[in-house]
Amino acid sequence: MIVENSVVENNATPLVSVVMSAHNEDNTISRSITSIIAQSYQNWEFLIVDDGSSDRTLEICEKHKSLATRIRLLRKSKNIGLAKSLNLAIKASKGHFIARLDADDWCCPERLEEQVSDLQNNNEVDVLGSSVFLMENGVIQAEARMPLKHHAILENFRKRNI
Repeated sequence: MIVENSVVENNATPLVSVVMSAHNEDNTISRSITSIIAQSYQNWEFLIVDDGSSDRTLEICEKHKSLATRIRLLRKSKNIGLAKSLNLAIKASKGHFIARLDADDWCCPERLEEQVSDLQNNNEVDVLGSSVFLMENGVIQAEARMPLKHHAILENFRKRNI
């Protein structure tokens, strides 16, 4: 059950902040941005860090920003790297929850709705995951099934970090 799913207006606080870093992603970023705009869950803001791109990434982001007021664009003139860029976006975020998306990925339309519902209905859950489809020319080539639930994610962390 989703408690709140209203569109964020002006200075209202979004429940979800989607963060993305992009460096020279002009071939893929438009589809990534569109996949967030098309989410069934609408109480979000989208922070995109253009990390010193020298291609059309910034131009594409600005075009989407002009059409969707919930997109916030942060610009670095020099590439600072993925981790620093994401930390910059997280520090600027207003949402209660953080969702992450790479500039060459896109989300299923129900992603945020399902994740927010899980987080709101399970107080013991702190982190959620998702599966990944590897696609080429719009055709699924492979699927990486990652842990989806809190307990399984923790178990996966323990196995990989020993």
